[in-house]
Amino acid sequence: MIILNITFLVSEQQISKWLKWIKEEHIPYMLSDNSLISPQIAKVISQEEQDGVSYSVQYKTESIANLNEWYAKYGYGMEESCVKTFGESVLFFSTVLEVIE
Repeated sequence: MIILNITFLVSEQQISKWLKWIKEEHIPYMLSDNSLISPQIAKVISQEEQDGVSYSVQYKTESIANLNEWYAKYGYGMEESCVKTFGESVLFFSTVLEVIE
């Protein structure tokens, strides 16, 4: 099992707009071809000062091949949508995790 984790740093002023966007636009887009499943949103608990609030949004998929195929078709659109909607008010990066147990 592979987990795609996208970490977002959201400015305080954009949190409610971002939460609405993530639930109504981002997640449905990410799930649109059934390659990714089981979305989960979590607030990152941090002791460090930062300019905004960090959130982790995770999706599962069966293999790296599935994820690579999804990225080839939809990855750019996901990134473009966030940048177009929020500009520099929301920053993000992705990590890929492999479940070992």
